[in-house]
Amino acid sequence: MRDAILICCLCLLLMPMTRGNVSESSDLQNVHSYELPIELIDFNVASDGDDIRLTWSSASELNNKGFEILRSRNPNSGFEVIDFIDGLGSSSENHTYEYVDMDLETGIEFHYRLKQVDFDATYTYTAIKSIKVPVSKAASFGVFPNPANELIQITLENGGGKGGARMALMDGTGKSVLRKKFNPEEKSVISLDVSQLDNGIYFLRIELGQEVHVEEIMILR
Repeated sequence: MRDAILICCLCLLLMPMTRGNVSESSDLQNVHSYELPIELIDFNVASDGDDIRLTWSSASELNNKGFEILRSRNPNSGFEVIDFIDGLGSSSENHTYEYVDMDLETGIEFHYRLKQVDFDATYTYTAIKSIKVPVSKAASFGVFPNPANELIQITLENGGGKGGARMALMDGTGKSVLRKKFNPEEKSVISLDVSQLDNGIYFLRIELGQEVHVEEIMILR
């Protein structure tokens, strides 16, 4: 009976222990692959207009399938997966990753973390990074001269970081007679040649991101 008990105890000591789907064994190389799947150098978040830019770097990777991008407005209520970025698998070289979370609501604080996933479905989390999307100033513009005869100068302020812009000059029937695309800066000056247009009332429409501005213009010679 005593010999049977000793044999059972010895069998229990030799059995591998499991934690989730991670199996710990006496093989030192396998143990290290679970403890250090990736050597993360840094993880940062920064605002870029209405977007949030996430960057992180790895010094080495082992069995790395990739990263789930997790976002939350309230970490206590949990996170949602917003995207997945493929990893390098196994690599001993430095590598930098980047992800842009676009068109977010301004004035709101968002919380981010990464879930690094191995090919064998084991995973680890990074620390939580928090950032508030700044409230952007509304763009403003002016038109000179008005009435105009040959050339219109449009000055635009607070237009930077809002993406590409479109401009259209429409006649009284709503028909577009001039169109122009441009990439606005914080302060931009755009010229519009109206020398070939007839006298009359026109409407200048500027689309800048989600903002739309309309100005009445008179052409008079």
